[in-house]
Amino acid sequence: DFGGWGLRYAKGVWCYNTRGKRGVLVVTGSGKRFIVGSQTPELLESSLRGLTRPSSNRQGAKSPKGQA
Repeated sequence: DFGGWGLRYAKGVWCYNTRGKRGVLVVTGSGKRFIVGSQTPELLESSLRGLTRPSSNRQGAKSPKGQA
C-alpha cells in the first residue's frame, strides 16, 4: 500500500519501511498511528508489546492485514 522502501505517508499514516512487504501498525497513547515495516512482523509486535506499559484504554501494536 505504501509503495517501496523509505519514509512514506498515505491515508493519514506514516510508514517506516526498510525491508519486507509486511509491517506492524503502532498506535501511540496520544492516538498517533504509524507503520513499521518488517519481514518478521509477529516478532516485532511481540517485542513492542514487551516495551509498553499496560493501560486500560491503550490500543497497542496491531498487525495490519495489508502490506506496509
